[in-house]
Amino acid sequence: MTRVNSPDPPPTPPEGPKLVVVFPPALWPYRSSLDRVSWMIGQGIATSFVQVPGLLGYVSPRGLVDPGALDPGSSRPVKVLRSLPELQTVREEGRSLQATWAITGRLLVDAKGVEIWLNLLDARSGDLLWTRSVQVTRERVLWRVMGLVRGVVVAMGPYVPDLITLPTVFPTGSWEALVSYARALDLVGASGGGGEQGLDAFRAVSRAVALDPRFDAAVRLFQDLGRRLLAEFTNEEECNRLRSAIAGMSEIGAIREMLQLAHNRILALAKGVRET
Repeated sequence: MTRVNSPDPPPTPPEGPKLVVVFPPALWPYRSSLDRVSWMIGQGIATSFVQVPGLLGYVSPRGLVDPGALDPGSSRPVKVLRSLPELQTVREEGRSLQATWAITGRLLVDAKGVEIWLNLLDARSGDLLWTRSVQVTRERVLWRVMGLVRGVVVAMGPYVPDLITLPTVFPTGSWEALVSYARALDLVGASGGGGEQGLDAFRAVSRAVALDPRFDAAVRLFQDLGRRLLAEFTNEEECNRLRSAIAGMSEIGAIREMLQLAHNRILALAKGVRET
């Protein structure tokens, strides 16, 4: 008797929380400054599921044009897809991870505002289970993304969407601050934090801090980058350029401290000149 090999049955989902694979939102039109923002949105959505009992999130690097761009120490910028991932990619990722659901999305930005789509798919079949979009001004983008994520959780079943709040998805409530911070990260990655690009990165992260002084990651990058640049500067002109790059008001603690550090460095350099 000839035995016919049947295809392998689909893997049995593991016991415990259901896994959700999140692909970073595809971007249209092309905006290189939003590549990292798109990745951060995907990362935030995936991370937020940890707050919901019964769910786990995983942000898939297969949403990237160049997954190697995320390697630590890499100087290559993050590049995300310009279109939704192919269903075959979603199926392969879902099956390899034994995931239950997958989330894809699209982010469209123009002069008028932002439109965001999120889609919930069966991670194994690729079937579309739920889709929603919102059109908002940039001031409300992150809040509406949070609302979409809550909608996804409702579509998944008996979970508690109210456990997902803005701080569980994003490190800041300001879209413009997030964009400025992402730009600073890209510039630091390209330059190592020094030279003219290092100063441009400092300028960008300074704006993020001015827009949201409680944006902790931006504040840390602002402080670290500012101290590094001041330590490297060898003349007053460079220090004055850094001081001019600081956005916001001195009432913000981190900005006030950086202005004082720049002032102290200028005094130290002036003293050194007189002593020679």
